[in-house]
Amino acid sequence: MGHLENGWRGLYLVGLGPLLLLVYWRRSLPETARFEAHRQLNADVSRSAAGARVIIAAVGGSQGLILESVLYGAHNSHWPAISTLAATMLFAPFLVARVFPETSGRTLEDITPER
Repeated sequence: MGHLENGWRGLYLVGLGPLLLLVYWRRSLPETARFEAHRQLNADVSRSAAGARVIIAAVGGSQGLILESVLYGAHNSHWPAISTLAATMLFAPFLVARVFPETSGRTLEDITPER
């Protein structure tokens, strides 16, 4: 049996053939028109959302620094100022749930304003 010690490796190579054929077939298969339209809609929404995220991140970061400096003036230390800011983050989920509209059960086409 010494000459068949590594014979199992050939079985793996035989099993690799259908897998590679499946990958090649899937890569060459054209997408449907419906999928392409949905992909384009997602790309449009993603581009507009990316711009909004950048603006919100810049404004939020600026407000955080301003608020930390105001709290530093009140506490005369960075630790209580940052701790106060961190404690207020516990209320963020409640604020988001209260301010932002409910989107569950609606499709992406219903939510997007560009039609």
